[in-house]
Amino acid sequence: MVSQLRRIVSWIIGRLPSSKRSIVEVREQLSAIQTQISRLQECVDARCAHLEVGQYNVEKSLRAEILTNREQSSIMAWSNYRKDGESSVDAHKRFFLSLPKATGSMRVIQRGCASLLSEFAQIAQQHNLQYWADFGTLLGCVRHRGFIPWDDDVDLGMMREDIDKLLTMLREDAALCARYRAVLVYDPYVCCRQLRFRYANNSNPCFLDIFFYDYAPDLTPEQQQSFVSLRKDLQQELRSQTFFNTWLDRGYVEQGGEYTAEIEQIFQSFQKKAVNQGLVVSKSCARNVVYGLDNVDAENLYIARCAEMFPVKMATFEDFSVAIPQLSEDILERVYGDIYQLPSDIITHFRHVDCESLHSSHADDVIEQDIRSNPYAIDCGRLE
Repeated sequence: MVSQLRRIVSWIIGRLPSSKRSIVEVREQLSAIQTQISRLQECVDARCAHLEVGQYNVEKSLRAEILTNREQSSIMAWSNYRKDGESSVDAHKRFFLSLPKATGSMRVIQRGCASLLSEFAQIAQQHNLQYWADFGTLLGCVRHRGFIPWDDDVDLGMMREDIDKLLTMLREDAALCARYRAVLVYDPYVCCRQLRFRYANNSNPCFLDIFFYDYAPDLTPEQQQSFVSLRKDLQQELRSQTFFNTWLDRGYVEQGGEYTAEIEQIFQSFQKKAVNQGLVVSKSCARNVVYGLDNVDAENLYIARCAEMFPVKMATFEDFSVAIPQLSEDILERVYGDIYQLPSDIITHFRHVDCESLHSSHADDVIEQDIRSNPYAIDCGRLE
């Protein structure tokens, strides 16, 4: 039956006008070519998949070999470095304490920031403001007893109520206003805001970054996710504003600049949402301290037990004392892992102050002048 149908079709095609037969022949040829292309594509896809698997296995093997060699070299190096009777941990601590300080313009910035921090620490003590060294500054305090040699900024944490108190003081105290200022800075790149405490003299580039913290209850996993989601919603709300592209073009803007009233209103509205959802509570109801919605990270939740944070204790930073969390090493380990392993950002660490500007604007002279005029009698000569 099938063969008969084929003969009939062939007979019909044979009697079609030549043009129509040509069309049929072309179609058949195209169909054959498409079939060949499909088969070739299948072969190519199979070969590519095979190559990808092979490349992945090679990269995996090389990565493992590199990590193994690095670990072996590290073990040998630390073994040679360790003194007789000295533990591995103590050897690591001794190594970081022995690292030389920064030099040149980087050290000028560090000395200026250290002097400003020493003044801030005295102000906080006199006015009962609670603060603590945070992030890289806390790491430097614990591991180096001062600045990390390749770091150039100061990070502090404060509870929101203490930041409000600080801002009120700087508005109302004429003596403080004459030497210092604190401004909210809005960052369009990561949609955050933070407080910068700096000298009133704008020619001095040194500043302290102060991050907002809130009191929180024991948060369930669902509530923790709600906090992270609220932070993401805050970012999205800011990016959806009609003025966002203008803000992005201008970069960091200080409170009082164009659109900052609208930006501040959005931050305040989301803070109210956090309170209404029970994610942020008063001090009397708190079990934890949480990194505020205002801050950078939208993917992670930084939270610590109140007992890990308070009471803060004093520790040496450069040649003066600063407040640090009660269980600082536990907090640092959660953020950075093993803090006594060689870090990967020695070369790539982001510089917060353009050190090259010191040579063109004579800002180094301004920094030295403010160090010498420190009203809290720190021995400025020791900040070398």
